Amino acid sequence: MKIATTVLLVFVCAVAVASAGERRFEKSFSVTPGGTLVISTDVGSIEVVGSSSKEVTILALIRGSQSDITDYRVEAFETGRGVEVRGKGRSMSWPWNWNDLEVEFTVRVPAEYSVKLETSGGNLTVGPLKGTVDGE
Repeated sequence: MKIATTVLLVFVCAVAVASAGERRFEKSFSVTPGGTLVISTDVGSIEVVGSSSKEVTILALIRGSQSDITDYRVEAFETGRGVEVRGKGRSMSWPWNWNDLEVEFTVRVPAEYSVKLETSGGNLTVGPLKGTVDGE
């Protein structure tokens, strides 16, 4: 009986690991220095780094169960003031409902750019910028 239970437990763990995955979201925009990056996400850490480029490049790594990865949406678009990024789970109203969802945003912006960052769960890291920084 113990052997059957152990085999079943190993099988269940293997299925759980196999159902975990990763998805990448990548997008770039040509911008004019002096704009503003706005990021709002339900869950995840955000890192913004200033560069000498005249581009905003966004990379979001989304890891977790396949259903959480599928439910989590990222969109990025240009606005009159710069670039906006939104991350949101479709079927979950509270961030702590995501069992194993892990999201990491890494964004490069021109050094002369401002940022406004908001996450309901995760760290905010901002590298050297000459614009204003607002985060919560």
